Amino acid sequence: MVEFIINQALKMHRKIEIIYLCDKGISKRVIKPIKLENNTLEAFCFARNSIRKFKIEGILGAGYVINKKAG
Repeated sequence: MVEFIINQALKMHRKIEIIYLCDKGISKRVIKPIKLENNTLEAFCFARNSIRKFKIEGILGAGYVINKKAG
């Protein structure tokens, strides 16, 4: 399911939220995928305000970011 969401986000140029496991622990990030190759996702990370690389096997979960408009 994670790879499906990533591929859809790439096609539709959408932001997604991921739960990511790295050697420093687990973090939650909002990213905008740029490209996927060799089991590595390159994406703009809004938490770090820069382009980062994420190993696919480290992405524990992913979901679409839903924009909420103030009423």
